[in-house]
Amino acid sequence: MNSFLSDYRIEEKDESVQFEHFVNFCIVSKYQLDAYQDDPLLYEAVHTGQGGDFGIDGLLVLVNDNIVTNKEQFEGIVGNGKFNVKIVFVQSKTSSTFDSGDMLKMGNGITRFFDVKPINGNPKITKAKVLMDTIFEKADRFEKNPECYIYYVTTGKWTNDENLVQVQRKIIKDIEILNITSRVDLIPVDADKLHSFYREVTQSIVKNVPMEKTVAFPAISGVKEAYLGLLSIKDLLNLICDDDGVLQNALFYENVRGFLGYNPVNEEIRRTLVDGKKSVHFPILNNGITIVARTMNRVGDNFTISDFQVVNGCQTCNVIYSSRNDIKNAKNIFCSIKLISTDDPELIIDIIKSTNKQTQVLDEAFESLKDFHKKLQAYYETYDAPQRLYYERRSREFNTQEEINRKRIVTLTMQIKSYLSMFLLEPQSTHRYYGELLSSYRKKLFVDSDKLILYYTAAWCLYRTNEVIFSDRKYSSIKKFSYHIIMLVALLAAKRPNNFRPNSGDAEKYCNKVLDVVNDDAKFTKVLAQAAGIIASTLSSMGVHKSSSKQNEQLTRQRDFTIALMRNAGYKVEGH
Repeated sequence: MNSFLSDYRIEEKDESVQFEHFVNFCIVSKYQLDAYQDDPLLYEAVHTGQGGDFGIDGLLVLVNDNIVTNKEQFEGIVGNGKFNVKIVFVQSKTSSTFDSGDMLKMGNGITRFFDVKPINGNPKITKAKVLMDTIFEKADRFEKNPECYIYYVTTGKWTNDENLVQVQRKIIKDIEILNITSRVDLIPVDADKLHSFYREVTQSIVKNVPMEKTVAFPAISGVKEAYLGLLSIKDLLNLICDDDGVLQNALFYENVRGFLGYNPVNEEIRRTLVDGKKSVHFPILNNGITIVARTMNRVGDNFTISDFQVVNGCQTCNVIYSSRNDIKNAKNIFCSIKLISTDDPELIIDIIKSTNKQTQVLDEAFESLKDFHKKLQAYYETYDAPQRLYYERRSREFNTQEEINRKRIVTLTMQIKSYLSMFLLEPQSTHRYYGELLSSYRKKLFVDSDKLILYYTAAWCLYRTNEVIFSDRKYSSIKKFSYHIIMLVALLAAKRPNNFRPNSGDAEKYCNKVLDVVNDDAKFTKVLAQAAGIIASTLSSMGVHKSSSKQNEQLTRQRDFTIALMRNAGYKVEGH
């Protein structure tokens, strides 16, 4: 627990609330692996446990498997296309028993949440309700009705007590009769299962793959071993799902395509799978699945793999999963599998690129595989402790290196938002979906001629800033402004060159001056205090108190507020 709180800079003294945060982290990470890494304030956003919480301690909304916390993110993700929705509810209890009354309270709270009428909940529950109402306004574009996953967590042991099982069924039925969901699962989580959830997030997933019919590849440079074989649909589902039968999204994080829904290609896959006569032809009609594992051990026809991901076949896996109840005789329907064991990062990237060219690929999916990011990662490696950061081109790239502090890992999302704030002077845009930001700033982000020091400087300043504002209570009211703060720190630390060009020598000199300040504890403390003062005075001039959470959140998204901050920092804003 203490390690988790430290890793994610969570300052909380109440042990029951600490437990709620820990449980939320374990469950949120099952749906989006690096979520807490990408957004250091997500733990606050998903935590709903306080008065007026309807028995709900955690609430998560995912659209197209991306976490959504506001309307702008939702609209940026869905565009004009169809989309799918998952809603996750969590109740956490430190008690060692499963209480039917607490379960029913949670169930009643969820049915009230789904009611068309407004609810009188706490601010976070109310905000989530407004977001869900916004999503349901576009229900005609649902791929299918939303899926609902409910986790009831205690430190006890689940024994399938008949009374509790009846309560479990009642809650599921009460939600199903609302006719707004396509699936409802209520998953009891005891101490053992919670520990397994945490291991899934922090350690390598280990699975057994039984393949009777395999062909070994000849020796290939960079590859430990590789096989081509057939895996039954039944065994494939065991491979891609957790013990509760829920699809493990983390396995597909490396895949450059999320599930595209039931487009013509995926609909044809589904028809083949559920057709009693055609399904036997599936392995010769489908391209199959490619799995890359860091470690693999073969004993007879059984392969034990760990630290693995599905790098091609996301569409096939999702169609199989969503059609699993309609597939007859799944143990006798097979899918072709390419199983590769390698720890060569460049080879893994080449495999991802080459196996994902058959169908539509989103631009943001391939971004971190580009050569620019290879150079940027190498540049990060030129810095020694204590200025060392680790740029993560691929999910879980540093997962096996336990000596690396997770706070020092920079994800693509963090890199985009820190650079956007410090050098493009647009921190008000950081609440948007990272794929939308990549598209909107395509000509200004990760340009081959850009000086790499700019990207490191932005990320290092964000790291240093978060280390202070998340641990020093005097900054607790302005944590939401972390991206505005790093913009101000840079402007206060050194004179920004006129006609700023990211590929110029002047830009590099500017970064070195900023780094001189950020790396000097006394100077950084002074500049950070100045930045905090500018934010407080700017809020005051707008008639907003710095502790007003709702108004502050609105201001973080407004360009006028950003401009006011820059002016108050002595920076002349062109056109204003």
